[in-house]
Amino acid sequence: MNLRNAALLAVNLAILAAFVYTVERFGGWGTLLKPWQTIPPSWLLMASLAQLGSFGLRALRIHLAEPAIPRDRYFDCLRLVCINTAINWLLPMRSGEASFPILMRRWFGVDVAHATGMLVWLRVLDLHVLATVGLLCLRSGLLASGSLSQLALLGVAAAAIAPLVLYALRGAMAGWLTTHGGKLAHGPPE
Repeated sequence: MNLRNAALLAVNLAILAAFVYTVERFGGWGTLLKPWQTIPPSWLLMASLAQLGSFGLRALRIHLAEPAIPRDRYFDCLRLVCINTAINWLLPMRSGEASFPILMRRWFGVDVAHATGMLVWLRVLDLHVLATVGLLCLRSGLLASGSLSQLALLGVAAAAIAPLVLYALRGAMAGWLTTHGGKLAHGPPE
């Protein structure tokens, strides 16, 4: 282990120790973990496996969506998803999303603007999935329809079909962007 790696390891261990101390000092680990003792271990296992499966599927989605990523780099995509998620959890107001285009550029050579557009598209698809699941729950009666206003129902329905509409209009939107000058259409100056 070289000096740089040893220093990074020491910094990481110091941050971990500060975190453990802070939790114990201001709330206590017993208080924090007590609610978890009431959850059956099988439920925790299922939730953990579902989360890991979600990470795996998100990595596959990124791996397949970006042709610049070599086909043998799936596990790098998985690492990107895990790091991006951890940064999102640690930084306020989803500011950790900025790590996605930075990591895409560093690891795969994808332009930051392209990676940002890809991230926006992936989040629209996430919204689509959530809205579709919401509609299915509403339709099946899992959600009480009386508690939702018609406007909220229309919003969920619009979110469910938005990616399909955007995908169908992608050619027209690209044409509009190329005919209207500006930074968005032509990219940053070189």
